[in-house]
Amino acid sequence: AEYESALEELHNAEKILEQRHAAIKTPSKSAPAQKDITLEVIFKKAVSNPKADGRTSQPPKAPAPSHQKRNQPATAKAACDALQRRQLTKQLAYRAIGGCDDAIMAFEELNAHYRLKARHPGTNDIPDLILNFEGVHVSASQLRTVERTWLSRVNAASKLRLLADRKLLGREDHEQILLQLFPETIKDLLDPEYFHIFITGLGTEGILTASEAKSIICLGMTHEEFTAGARWTGVSRSSHKNARYDASVLRIFAIPHQSHHRSTNLSAHPLTAPQTDLSHHLRILVEAAVYEQKFWKGYFFPNARSLLHSFYQAWSATQQGLPTPPHLTEYQRGWKYHEARLLQRGFLICNLLSSFESGTLTDYGIVRAVRGSLIRLSGQGRWDVENLSTYLYSRVVDSGLPVSLVPQILALHPENDQVFANQTLKTQVLKELGDQAETFRKEEEQRLREIEMSVSTFESLKKKEMGRWERIKFKALGWKARKEVVVPFDPF
Repeated sequence: AEYESALEELHNAEKILEQRHAAIKTPSKSAPAQKDITLEVIFKKAVSNPKADGRTSQPPKAPAPSHQKRNQPATAKAACDALQRRQLTKQLAYRAIGGCDDAIMAFEELNAHYRLKARHPGTNDIPDLILNFEGVHVSASQLRTVERTWLSRVNAASKLRLLADRKLLGREDHEQILLQLFPETIKDLLDPEYFHIFITGLGTEGILTASEAKSIICLGMTHEEFTAGARWTGVSRSSHKNARYDASVLRIFAIPHQSHHRSTNLSAHPLTAPQTDLSHHLRILVEAAVYEQKFWKGYFFPNARSLLHSFYQAWSATQQGLPTPPHLTEYQRGWKYHEARLLQRGFLICNLLSSFESGTLTDYGIVRAVRGSLIRLSGQGRWDVENLSTYLYSRVVDSGLPVSLVPQILALHPENDQVFANQTLKTQVLKELGDQAETFRKEEEQRLREIEMSVSTFESLKKKEMGRWERIKFKALGWKARKEVVVPFDPF
């Protein structure tokens, strides 16, 4: 139905163009015939009639086009053929992701053809590749940007599958990327800024390289492309791609000083939200700080992390009963319980980011897990208290994260907000979390002692098995003889 409606529209457009061209070419009988004026005549008139200041007038230059013209099909048939190629390529890409051997073979042939063309640029000796798409023969030279984008998406999905098979990419992360590249419904798509944060985190963690992350971000499907379907021909210049950076829309972020009566139905957009709602503004600031965004939800943040730190220091001084320093007076606010918890979460995650940037914390996966669980955002992985505890204790060894910090992270989990509002329950939960951390620390110390004892036992048994001359050689070489190169086991 989509193809037939597009075909009918293109036929109608072609008829209108033919009528206009006929009207332009047919001269009007009542209009007087105009003489052709050559460029030479124009220059002669300009020289013979100089201006008052002695300058001769020049013919006006044609204004430069405001934007580069997009290549459009010349005829309705060419437009229909292009529409058909886009539709067939999209269907073939989805089949390749589904495991269709014929579709996978077609994309492999295209990859081989384009690699060969890249190795021998400027030569015409390489024959064009002809593919059979459901009885329709399409040559590789006819494929344009949209069709090659589908090829790139299939190639990216193939690389991601290899990473997932080797357990380098998590199953949930793999599925999230595939949904953005090959969505089934529009609900599967993340907003571009959320998808950018998600892929950037995988790149920072080292799961993806910088070039792979940048490529996948560009390949992500947008709501406009999904809605347009086969009619999609690429991003138009009229679609404000950088609207979130538009200076006429952005505002410098600031949290109001007082919170008046709060409405129960808050607007999701900051520009229409109540201007005196501290919780809504604080949420925007914390998200921008922990997800390292300069432009976020209609606001510009010169340094969101530093601003959040100032608000936290002012709140901390008030909690401790200390006088607020003069430079922090403007950051004092009447935070409520849930707002104070949110402020603490943001401050803790910012400290984790600073530790990672300084090299103290070496595992960025911990930052992603804590950030997604405490400050929840669409597309970011999140865990409940129990699963987050298991994850942190499984990664804390040799990661640079102090074991004593794990109970603080778990205490700030949103699931504990209601529990920590009760002082008795808060004390009980903190004790349980502290005991859990202490038990883990003792078990880890015991494990290290057992490893050390095993190594010393192995060396003593090795010495007993040595002959007389082997012992002399061992003592002469010293530590060099003890050091053995052991190849790490790779199950994949």
